[in-house]
Amino acid sequence: MTVHAGQHIPDEDATARSEWREARRAKEEWRDRLLQERGRPGGDPHIPRGLYGLLSLSLRLGGLQARGEQNANSPVLRELSFTFDRLPHAFDGYSILHLSDLHFNHRPGFLEAVCRLVQGVEVDLCAVTGDFRFGWKGPTDKVCENIQRLMAQVTSRDGFLGVLGNHDDMAFDEPFSRIGLRLLFNESVCIERGDARLWVAGVDDPHFYRCADVALATRPIPEDAFRVLLAHSPEVITQADAHHVNLYLCGHTHGGQVCLPGGRPPMVNARCRRKFTRGIWRYGGVQGYTSAGLGTTEVPVRFNCPPEAAIIRLHRAS
Repeated sequence: MTVHAGQHIPDEDATARSEWREARRAKEEWRDRLLQERGRPGGDPHIPRGLYGLLSLSLRLGGLQARGEQNANSPVLRELSFTFDRLPHAFDGYSILHLSDLHFNHRPGFLEAVCRLVQGVEVDLCAVTGDFRFGWKGPTDKVCENIQRLMAQVTSRDGFLGVLGNHDDMAFDEPFSRIGLRLLFNESVCIERGDARLWVAGVDDPHFYRCADVALATRPIPEDAFRVLLAHSPEVITQADAHHVNLYLCGHTHGGQVCLPGGRPPMVNARCRRKFTRGIWRYGGVQGYTSAGLGTTEVPVRFNCPPEAAIIRLHRAS
């Protein structure tokens, strides 16, 4: 099995990888994101600042804070199957561990709970769809240490691929690369099984930075090839369908994080129809899954929306 992205850069060739990374950073999309990172405010401008404070106060007064925090430290592992007409025979049964919205923080027990959840999992590929950091700014060292500890629990035959979310910045690229987590920035990689190929494309954050470019990410992919797209949020569904994506994996919404009974979210914070903001969905020729994610933001609680990871198996239609 070989994995490549246009020009193949061997992992052991540090000089070539450094030159390749600098070439990527020279692209207009990278420059645009870096400029936005420098001027970014401390929070999501799409959400009123006082909303989180009001929610936190309500939970404390109602005696629900501790229960919500316990819910947030009780992740579940889902097993899902998707069937495709165009999946190559060699990839029938291919498995992907999908992780999203880890939001690593100092909350006691969270990292340990996630590590226990995936301990011993064996898959073909591990895909992480952004939001590694809890806050909006700050150092990356602890995040890198935590993701490395999590990766150590998983056996992934074709490695670890990821994309950036709206909480993340370019500073993650270098340290993640060193520990074996390859970030895709509007790029694609090819996974081979003999003569058969499966392509995985990854785009930058579609939500805040709006640097996602599905056309650029899928440009190297042959027209008739099977395509998996990794994106932080479900907000580029129409572009995915236009560029013949078969499977779309994303997160960002946390499934609402704090939901009404029955899992109905008062807020999902995504510019798309609500039916695409949690769980399995279809749009045109695209099948997709929007994860409720593993972590939390701002108020570290969950109600009626457990944190989750998913093992996704691909099957060829008989």
